[in-house]
Amino acid sequence: MSDHAVTLFELGNAPNLIFDYRLLEIDGVLRAAQGDDDQIDRNLNLLSKIVAIKARTAVAVVRRSGKPYLAIPADREFKEQEVTITPTIVTLRPQGEVHRLRTADQENRNIALRFLEFALRGPLNNDPELWSSNPRTFLRRRPINYHDSNRETDLFEGFHFHLRFLDSRLFLGVNLSYKYIDSSWLVDRFKPDEIRRLKMRHFLYHYGHQLYVVQLLDLLPQNIADARFVPYGSNDPVSVYDYTRAAWQKNPPQWITALNPESAAITYRYPSRDQHRFGAAALAKLIRRTDDPEAASLHCRSIKRPAERFKFTEDIVRRYFARASFGATELGITQNAHQVSPRYFAVPPLEFGQGQVLRVAQQPSATTVLLKDLPAKRMNLLLDPQAGFAVTSPLDSQYILVPQSLDRDIAADFRKNLEATVRGFIHSPYKLDLVLYDDRSAKTLKQQVDAITAALTTSRVNHGHGVLILPAYANRGLHNYIKAKLRDVIQVQCVSARKVADFYRTVIRSQKRETEVLSEQRGKYTSYLRYTALGLLIVNRQWGWVLPQGTHYDAYISFDVLNNHAAFSFFYRGGKDCFVRTYPSKQKEKLLAAQVREIVYESLKRDLSSKGAIRSIVLRRDGRLFESEWLGFQSAIRRLIEEGILDASVQFGAVEVQKNFTNGVRIARRGSDGYQNPRIGVALPLSQTDGIVCNTGYPFKLVGSVKPLHVAIARGSLDLMKVLEDTFRMSLLSYPVPDRVMRLPIDMKLCDEFLRAVASESDEDEALYGVEEIELPNVVNS
Repeated sequence: MSDHAVTLFELGNAPNLIFDYRLLEIDGVLRAAQGDDDQIDRNLNLLSKIVAIKARTAVAVVRRSGKPYLAIPADREFKEQEVTITPTIVTLRPQGEVHRLRTADQENRNIALRFLEFALRGPLNNDPELWSSNPRTFLRRRPINYHDSNRETDLFEGFHFHLRFLDSRLFLGVNLSYKYIDSSWLVDRFKPDEIRRLKMRHFLYHYGHQLYVVQLLDLLPQNIADARFVPYGSNDPVSVYDYTRAAWQKNPPQWITALNPESAAITYRYPSRDQHRFGAAALAKLIRRTDDPEAASLHCRSIKRPAERFKFTEDIVRRYFARASFGATELGITQNAHQVSPRYFAVPPLEFGQGQVLRVAQQPSATTVLLKDLPAKRMNLLLDPQAGFAVTSPLDSQYILVPQSLDRDIAADFRKNLEATVRGFIHSPYKLDLVLYDDRSAKTLKQQVDAITAALTTSRVNHGHGVLILPAYANRGLHNYIKAKLRDVIQVQCVSARKVADFYRTVIRSQKRETEVLSEQRGKYTSYLRYTALGLLIVNRQWGWVLPQGTHYDAYISFDVLNNHAAFSFFYRGGKDCFVRTYPSKQKEKLLAAQVREIVYESLKRDLSSKGAIRSIVLRRDGRLFESEWLGFQSAIRRLIEEGILDASVQFGAVEVQKNFTNGVRIARRGSDGYQNPRIGVALPLSQTDGIVCNTGYPFKLVGSVKPLHVAIARGSLDLMKVLEDTFRMSLLSYPVPDRVMRLPIDMKLCDEFLRAVASESDEDEALYGVEEIELPNVVNS
C-alpha cells in the first residue's frame, strides 16, 4: 500500500524520448599529477560548463573505453576549438558519428538527464519573475517580506529542481529554496575597510534586470568612471560606468539610472571560476549565511508543515513545469506528488549504565516504553542512580572560567547548580575549580582573548576540561577563536553570561540583598543546566547509552574537513568504544591519501589491539568523498591486513552523507487529515546505491517538515538498507539531547561538535592584533 508521498513528479513521456548526440574528443592534459583523478573530474566539469555557456547548448560528460568525451546534441553546430582550463589548454574535436539513445537505456543515462535538464532550464531563465542563484535554483524576484519597510534582510523564496530515476521511471524532483540577502546596497551598509574584509563572500549583483551571484575579490581604489577594462570579444577598453549604462539604455531599473559614476569599483568572479571581472560596488548586496544573526528572525518564514510544503511544491510544478517540453514533445509531468511504500526500521534496545536496557514496545512495562515516551525515559535513566551513563572514565581537572563582569552571586549560584547537575548524571563527586578573568575593559576580540588566556596562565592551568562563561558583550568571533586557541590546554563548553544572568533577579529581604532564579524561569533554567552539563560531559568523552545489539557493520569511521582541520570519529561495538580525534590539514576541502592512510592506520591499530575481530568497516564521509581519501583508506586497510590486525576477508566500503542536499527528496505520510510527518525510522531506497532515512518525525514534535538524511554508497559492495538502518540506529544515540530526537548519526554529530570547536570561522587577525569597536556600556560588579 502506497501510504506515503515524495516530492517527485513523473515525466510521463520519458520512455518515448529519443536523444541524438555527437561526441567532442578532448585532446590535452586534464590533471597536473599522475593519480589526481579528482582534478580530472573538476576539469571535466569546468570544461562542460564552459562549452555549455559558449555554445548555449546542453553538455554531458561521457566515457568510452576509459577516455572522457563531451556529448552535445547532434543538431548543434560545433567547430574544432581550443579551450583554456587554467593553466592548461585542451582542444575539442567534434566527431562525425551521430549516436542515439532512449531514456530507458541504462548506459549513458546521464546524457538524457543533462539534455532534459537544459530543456527545463530554458523557460525558467527567460521567466521575468525569476532569478537564478545556480543553474537549477530559481527564486522569485520579489522578496516575500518586501512590504516590511523596516527590514534589514530580504527573504527570497523559490525552488531547486533535479531529475532522477526511481524504479526505472524518470521523475522531476522539486525542493523549496530560500536566500537571505541584505536589503541595503553594499556601499550603504559597509565602510571601505569593512568591504575589503568581505573578500570571497557571496553577493547578489544587480546587472540591470539580470541578477546573479558573485564572489567579491577586491575593492578597487578607482571609482567606476575611472576603472577600465577590456570586455570579452572587444579590443577597446571601457569604464565600468559606461559599459553598464550602455548595456541598459532601454528601460533601465532604478539602480542603473541612479548609478553614481563616483562610486567605488570592485573586482569579482563567478563562484568556482577563476576569471576576474569588474563591477560597481553600488550594484551588489551581501548574501547572508543562514547562520548569520541578521537572518535568524526570518527562519520561521521558511519553515513549512508537510501539508503546506507539499501543496507549495505541487503549485510550483503546475506554475513552472506543466507545459515543459523537449523539442516538440511535451513531457507530460504529473502535477501530484508520487506515492511510495517505504520501509520501517524498528527502534533497537538501548543500554545505559549498570546494564539497564530500555526497549520500545506496543505496551509499556517495567522494562519497556512507548515510542512517544522514549526521549523522556532516556533522560530519566541518565539521572537514575541505578542506571546513569553507559561509558564513563575518570575525569581530569575541571574548571569554570567566569568573567568579572558577571555578578558574583549569580556566578557562584550557577557554578553550584551546574556542579549538582553534573553529579546527578555521573552519580559521583564533582567539583569545578574557579578561574576569574578580567573582561571589564575588554572591548575588542584581542582584549577578550588576552583576558581569558592571561587568567589561565596566572592560575597555572595547562590541561583539563570545563565551562567557559563568555562575557555578556562577547565579540562575535570570541566563541570560535577561543575554543580553537585553547584546545591543547583546556577543552571547554561555552555558555553566555547574558543568558545565565537572564535567569536571575536580585531582591531585598530583611535589608539583605539576595540573588535568586526567577520563579517563571525555573523549568527553563533546569533544562539549561542539564544541556550545559551534557555538553560538558561530551567534551569529557562520556557517552550516555549504547546499542547492545550493535550495528550491521562492525565499525564506522566518520570524518569531515573544515577550515584546514579534519575530525575523525571511530565507532565500534554499538558505541561502547567511540573515539573522536582532530587533526590539522593543509587542505581546505579534501584530505590527501597519505594523511587518511596514516590517521586510519594508526587509529585502527591502536583501537583494535584489544577489540577482537572486526569483520566489516564503513568509511562515512560528510559530503563528497574524494578519490584521494578513498585511496588512503584502502591503503590503510591493506597494511592492517598485511600486519594481521585485520582479517583478509574484512569487508569495507564508503558512503557519503549529504546533510544539506539541494537534490533532497522530502517524504510525508498520507492520511485522512492530509500530509503529515513520517514516523522515525522510515527509509526509502531511491536506487541500488542511494536512499533516504528519517531520523526525526512522528510521534515527536517538530516545527515544520521532516528533512530526511540522504545516504549514498560511494565505494565498495555495501548493502544500502543495512547502511540506512545503521544510520538510524546511531541517530538514536542522541547524547547532546537525550530528551529529543536527532537528525544526524552520533558519529557525524560528534565530528561536527569537535570540528566546530577547533575550526569554525573567526577573524584571526583581529584576535591577534585587535580592531577597535564601538564603546560598550559600563559593566561593573555589584
